[in-house]
Amino acid sequence: MNYIEQVFRNKAKDEGCSILVSKWNYDSTLIPEALETIPLIFPHFSKHNKSHSETILNNIVNVLGKNVIEQLSSTDLWLILESAYCHDLGMVITVEMINAALQDGSFLKYFRSVLADPFHEMYKYAAFYAIKDGKLVLKQNDFSLMMYDSVRFLMSDYFRSRHADNSLKAIANTESVLALDLPKAIVPTRLISMMGAVCRSHTLNFNEVMSLPQVENGIATDMAHPRFVACLLRLGDILDIDNNRFSDVFIKTISEMPELSQLHKDKHLSITHLRIDSKYIEVNAKCNSPRVAKVTKDWFSWIKEEVNNQTLRWNTIVPDDVSCYLPTISSLDIEIEGYDNLSTIEMPRFTIDVNKALELLQGKNFYKDPFDSIRELLQNAVDSTLLKFYEIYKDTEVIRNGIDEGFLDAAKLFPIHVTVKRDAKGTILVSISDKGLGISKQQLKFLSNTGSSSKNVLKQDIIRNMPPWMRPSGVFGIGFQSIFLLTDKVEIETKDFFTDECISIEMYNPRSKMKGDIYIKPCSHMYESGFKLHFSLKEEWNKKNVERNDFFSDEHEEDCVESICKKVKQYAAMSFFPIYCNEEYIEREGNFYFDQATGIELKFSDTNEGHEQKFYFKNALVASLPNVSFFSVIANFHSCNSVDYLTLDRSSFKDNMQSEVQDLLYQAIDNYLHSPSFVPVYSSGTNSFVLFRRFNGKASILYWRKIGILSSKINICMSILTMIK
Repeated sequence: MNYIEQVFRNKAKDEGCSILVSKWNYDSTLIPEALETIPLIFPHFSKHNKSHSETILNNIVNVLGKNVIEQLSSTDLWLILESAYCHDLGMVITVEMINAALQDGSFLKYFRSVLADPFHEMYKYAAFYAIKDGKLVLKQNDFSLMMYDSVRFLMSDYFRSRHADNSLKAIANTESVLALDLPKAIVPTRLISMMGAVCRSHTLNFNEVMSLPQVENGIATDMAHPRFVACLLRLGDILDIDNNRFSDVFIKTISEMPELSQLHKDKHLSITHLRIDSKYIEVNAKCNSPRVAKVTKDWFSWIKEEVNNQTLRWNTIVPDDVSCYLPTISSLDIEIEGYDNLSTIEMPRFTIDVNKALELLQGKNFYKDPFDSIRELLQNAVDSTLLKFYEIYKDTEVIRNGIDEGFLDAAKLFPIHVTVKRDAKGTILVSISDKGLGISKQQLKFLSNTGSSSKNVLKQDIIRNMPPWMRPSGVFGIGFQSIFLLTDKVEIETKDFFTDECISIEMYNPRSKMKGDIYIKPCSHMYESGFKLHFSLKEEWNKKNVERNDFFSDEHEEDCVESICKKVKQYAAMSFFPIYCNEEYIEREGNFYFDQATGIELKFSDTNEGHEQKFYFKNALVASLPNVSFFSVIANFHSCNSVDYLTLDRSSFKDNMQSEVQDLLYQAIDNYLHSPSFVPVYSSGTNSFVLFRRFNGKASILYWRKIGILSSKINICMSILTMIK
């Protein structure tokens, strides 16, 4: 007999509450028998039998202390006993309940929602069935045990979310199949309803729990405190976290353990330290995988939230004549074998900066092609390498002379390697490595918090001292997260340039089952600072990728490996640092004139046919500017800031900045024409240069831009030149 029952029986005898004892005598015999039927539908769940009820009662004693239990009224003690045993009665599923769920359409509605969500825990089990003429039917004729278990798993998931309400019905319904009505006549219906409300509250949000009465008349002169009892039930329930929660016997009755159930079983088995008393709550876990750690972390967060909620409102919960306080959470620590220790407070996760999120919402078609994320990853690698390159060469001629042969020769010492290949199963594996700054655990938060890279003080201090043309592409902070268009998991190895800290990181898609969790462990095999990432493509990308104009078209298909390599080569065409794709060196296009005043690289073609142009922003290809039709030119803009000048997807200049960009381009061309580097490369081009000089000498660049807008074809330009002559 547990301590609460002992105190209850002694008190009730003295306080004239014997009718509560009679009710409890009956229920304590019947209810455990009913609870033993729960595994018929819930064999893969933790135990919800008498042992669970007794653990809840023991946890309540530990949290309050025996001296406080002795201060409670008989009705409160009775409520605690009854709620500990009755709160899961809604998991006793009868044939009538199953038939009702099938006939009223509620189960079919649930079933459709599962089929509509491939990430749903029950999706694989629902896939065996279909809805035909308003009924659930097998998709195939061959029967298997898995099909049988799938029905149980689906039913258990459906009824689990309703079990608190069903518990209330089982307690209050005089027609209940559990026959709990026999002794009700001796206990006021009001108290029975109150007990049902307390049981139902164990799954409600905390504000709803606070709507229960703080004080209620009990039996005779006794007083009851439903809100207090409900809070104790919630604490006792959530703290039932020890190792012995699952039954191996029941598990052997099913063909497989659902993934989430296995994770919860492993969660309980991972508990290595448990202290629950009136002073402290301490729970430590050693998990065998990040996924178990995630489930454990969620549970620990739930404990922390519940204790905090109750502590903040304890004076409106506890009975006035009872003096007690809740214990303090001393530790809720998680260790993953081979990883750094985590706590419910410090565990990193992908988050979104509110201001940047608003920018994203205001944008449209953020990534027109999911493989643009490859470009973003390369840009991150280049930006990190630029910062390290500057730290090493900042006081030398390598940087002072701008983008020249000496600069590019030094950059060859910092290659970036990209590997794209298929494994034996046909899955595409991608890896990208650089010799940049790398990151530390402290710096990781700027990678995982979308839009927060501008708050990275260390890197911003470096960037402020860099010449404008050398500064990284921008501070959107959204580039890395675009990788989750292609994969659900990224593995990273990195060594920090400043601290020599070397760590391995596992990052998960915020939209996957892991909900953006991040796991860290130390590593020691990187000898140079840098950043290496590895990931496998999602299944849908492993076959074909659609390129060209319509990404979602059935036409113009090409292999994903080819598509990724194409993106890499496209980006590498202008990179300062050598980029290798599958060990093939992609050489940077040469013979550029660099104008330090504007930070623009220029190269004019030796043919003027069609006046084709290519425009780059910090070595990344962007859409050409309209109305620049006099030259066949490659222009690479280095001094502009991506936040101010580029669209969110970095594919083109913002409409409101194009005039300013044109002015910069014309200024760079003018500087080139007046520099010793100017060499006319073709006759018609020379005419274009002459025309430019003639107009630029007589009018402003604004006037030249207006002429450019009017002169969209070279024959118009040549006509003007003829008139001048």
